Amino acid sequence: MSNFLLDSLNKFNITKQKLLLAISGGVDSMVLLAQFNELKKLGLVNNESIIVTFDHHKRADSLDDAKFVYQYCLNNQLSCFIENIEVEATNFQELARNQRYQILKELAFKHGITYILSAHHADDLLESILIKFLRGSNLLGYSGFQAWKEEDGFVFVKPFFAQSKQDLITWAHSHHLDFRQDSSNDEDNYLRNKLRHHVVPLLKDYNPNILTQATRYHDTLREYFNFIRQQSIVYYQKNGGSLASFLALNPLLQKDLISYLFEQLDISFNSQIIEETIKTLQNPQKRSLIKTINPHYSLIKNWETFEIVATSPDETIYTLEYYSTPPSIQDQEQSNYNVLCYNNIDYPLSVRKPARGDLLKMTYGTKSLKKLMIEKQIPSYRRNQLLVLVDRHNNILYVEDIYINRALGDDHQLYIKKIGPLKGQKKEKK
Repeated sequence: MSNFLLDSLNKFNITKQKLLLAISGGVDSMVLLAQFNELKKLGLVNNESIIVTFDHHKRADSLDDAKFVYQYCLNNQLSCFIENIEVEATNFQELARNQRYQILKELAFKHGITYILSAHHADDLLESILIKFLRGSNLLGYSGFQAWKEEDGFVFVKPFFAQSKQDLITWAHSHHLDFRQDSSNDEDNYLRNKLRHHVVPLLKDYNPNILTQATRYHDTLREYFNFIRQQSIVYYQKNGGSLASFLALNPLLQKDLISYLFEQLDISFNSQIIEETIKTLQNPQKRSLIKTINPHYSLIKNWETFEIVATSPDETIYTLEYYSTPPSIQDQEQSNYNVLCYNNIDYPLSVRKPARGDLLKMTYGTKSLKKLMIEKQIPSYRRNQLLVLVDRHNNILYVEDIYINRALGDDHQLYIKKIGPLKGQKKEKK
């Protein structure tokens, strides 16, 4: 019987690479481990590869599963690590998956490994497609999962992507392979289990080739997605966060571009979140706003542009530095300095935020800071965050991004730049 793992390793051209195998002890992952062991004995895979198994502390016998994998590795001179997963019962599946992925990446980094293998198969793919269909996603999400996924410098590979669950069971039985049974897979507590027990069997009865159809469906959506995603990347490299350009895009590209921006920041999303974000950008009555996406990120819409920015859990502090001597040419090129010309300045200078009644001296008279911020289309949420440089008499010399006092003469120069984020206060420099 064919070694499915070898077929995939040859296909992906990673036969000689160091691998990290994630093994649970169930039939799928034990077939992956046993096939790897076969290849190791034949000298067809890298001997520095490692095995990782997890104790989720969810069941009384979960440690026995991990010990079972460890003993198999010990018997076959394979390097194995047991890692602990401890998460709250609420939303266990997602939290445990995220923690596993983090541990896998940390171990791979520690051992100089790029390729991380798991035993997901065609039945898992069908279930994932159904889950995404029920919950909503983007085009790539609706295709299920990927056989090859690059993330944070690692590659997650699913070598059994094209194999059915029955293929793996048949292989295990023909090779008299022992494996563990996870009792939680028999429960209907999770959506995936409900689909596996009640929906997938009906689909297989209706169409015995449903797994082949699911794989073809996946391949078709992935091809469409790859084409559309390339258009989104080219567009964003050219136009960035231009709101007018975004609103002129085809709706399909709008959805994919927002998905792309979310993915770059590792923001979880579904079709509803994408649609709500686009509606926010399309709303002509809200030209300037800040909208919370999740506890860590916010959408900022600012008249002609938009961006997604991190929301710091701590207070982020910026300030202004100013120098009376010119910075070096190299420093000037690397930093965004503004130059204030003057004859006399009453020191000490200080940095503050805008205040009610602030007036700016112009060459033709005065103007309120509030009016200037409106003219410059500074979003209302940002107006109180601008940095203002004043002299000892509270005369405004400079306002971040929008104003430099040009009524002070030109005998001397002051070089000003914004610095941060900082923790705590920072002294100004003369």
